[in-house]
Amino acid sequence: MNAITYQWIEPCPNERLRRAQELLKESVAALGLENCLYPAGPAHVKFRDVLQFARERSPGRSFVWCNSDVRLTTDPYELDDGEMVRGFHRREVPSGELCTGVDMYLIPKTVWDAVLLKDAPDLWLGASHIDWWLTRAASLLGKYSSHAGYIDHETHPESAASKSRKNPLMRHNVREYNRWARRCGAATDDSRIFLPFVGESSSPITDILRKAFGRKKASAPTESGGRQA
Repeated sequence: MNAITYQWIEPCPNERLRRAQELLKESVAALGLENCLYPAGPAHVKFRDVLQFARERSPGRSFVWCNSDVRLTTDPYELDDGEMVRGFHRREVPSGELCTGVDMYLIPKTVWDAVLLKDAPDLWLGASHIDWWLTRAASLLGKYSSHAGYIDHETHPESAASKSRKNPLMRHNVREYNRWARRCGAATDDSRIFLPFVGESSSPITDILRKAFGRKKASAPTESGGRQA
């Protein structure tokens, strides 16, 4: 039986995600597919590890990964030819708008084993830019196509933390993606962020300076002239 792999986050940080995971699980089973759950807690996990987990547990010539808060409407394996990586754009519910990002991939094992696994950057899942890498990596091989009409997503307020340029996990992903992109001749993300007392920077040194500034601020004298404990 073909499988769909995704994170099973427990305990869930909120009721929305808990309900979304249950609906995804039901939608996978309704299509006659197997739910392949990657056990995860509140901590982020590496995208490469989840994809390798999916590859090892898939019985066929390809494997599928998707985000934990989408719902399958059509079996993605109907596009499996053992050659092409397929990226799937979600449809927002209730608006029907298509998302520009990719929330599900079908990956042939031969492409994963020969190229993608060996050249995968160190990316945190859930911290942006994972689709920047996988879509471009497969495209550089001439083995990528995008599709819509296979997954739905219930619209909800976007998490500001995960998309913020001040989030250290996202900043890590941007740096790792850019290293890969420069090495492989792909487009880089050269946008910058502005940090108080540091200025514009995407360097890892910025994160060190922010931590140092935070410690200095915590140990500063109080308004009464005494020192904080």
